[in-house]
Amino acid sequence: MRVKYFRFSAFIGATIAAVGLFVFSCGAPSTRYDPKAYSLMVFREERTREGLVLRLSRDYASVFGSWEETERGTYGIAEGEAKDDGTIRLHLYGSGQGYLVGTFEGRYESGERVIEGEVSYSVPESRVDDEAAVGEAPATPSAVARPLAERRKVRFLSEPSEVADLFALRLRDTTKNGLPADSTEPTRFIYTGFEFKTPRSFRDWYRTTFQGGSPIGKAMAIERDAFFSDFGEAAKAFTEADPQIPVHPWYYEGRQFIGFSTPRLFLMGLRLATYTGGANGNSGIRYALIDRRDARILGPGDFFADGWEKAIPSLLESRARIILGLEPGSSLKQAGFFEDTLPLGGNFFLTSSGFGFHYNSYEVAPGVYGDFWIVLPWADIEDILKPGALDSYGLGALRPNGGGGTGSP
Repeated sequence: MRVKYFRFSAFIGATIAAVGLFVFSCGAPSTRYDPKAYSLMVFREERTREGLVLRLSRDYASVFGSWEETERGTYGIAEGEAKDDGTIRLHLYGSGQGYLVGTFEGRYESGERVIEGEVSYSVPESRVDDEAAVGEAPATPSAVARPLAERRKVRFLSEPSEVADLFALRLRDTTKNGLPADSTEPTRFIYTGFEFKTPRSFRDWYRTTFQGGSPIGKAMAIERDAFFSDFGEAAKAFTEADPQIPVHPWYYEGRQFIGFSTPRLFLMGLRLATYTGGANGNSGIRYALIDRRDARILGPGDFFADGWEKAIPSLLESRARIILGLEPGSSLKQAGFFEDTLPLGGNFFLTSSGFGFHYNSYEVAPGVYGDFWIVLPWADIEDILKPGALDSYGLGALRPNGGGGTGSP
């Protein structure tokens, strides 16, 4: 799970600074809502097995995580804010992330044990804001007027057991080293993350694999120190080259989130946004599907039979056409994609409805398309799964329900 600055595994041995470090041990949520707290929680719609699932991390007012409609087989990113009075508003982004497929408005009740409100789904229409100015946060997809497809009242109940083994932290820090004395904005570092508490052998594997062998707090501090050091060196070189050109502050915002979980499997996501000079910042999402029992990262080859590399691309391309509203067999390239074929890539993920492949913005199509989460439902991949593979990983009860898997309602 390495993007440009996710370098935990490359650094070992730094000391931790206490600035801005907050600890949150997950478990049963408090009965009192604290607007300044950091929380990590899974919420399931109070229905039968099917319904909307929200896997959210809240850092002060900022809320981020994943959403899934298990009945429809749709999946994506949830992002929004929570206010001091406990009200919460989320944007639900699907394929691509430029598609605002829905919103949720409601409030936390009983602390953060319950969320009640209304979810609305709209007919998707692609649009993203103008690109961010130099030094600002990345542009955020936004809504435009469009027909309303569905609106319903919902009530979510928290699932503390799904996060009970997680130890969550956040680190916020800033520096003005290397910036002009009159600079109003500092270079900033924000990271919210987690690691597993038990069993110890799995926790140690997790630290070695994702954090360079360090506990999560120490790994965050190492990452921060490396980022601030790189900025200081770059600012010095930039100023020496041309003192008349202003130096802009950098930023780093990393958010780990829960993509999916079962008693055995855990899908960890990381959304990382950075600005390190130039016209625009960079952002991307990475996933790692983790086998908690055997302590290893799983990939398509663990579930699909030999020859899956040849079978999967055509399924992905068919799903992409459905997402874009194209005719079967039509050219993806003529619709704006870079090529008519989709690479398999390494961003493999799991949902209740099937396996999927994620593509970051600009990876397979221009930025206006945003990110793509292409879910292949169980019914479509039944013939290429290894015999008994789903049952061996405790997923047998999930298939096949034939969900949509298109990334939008």
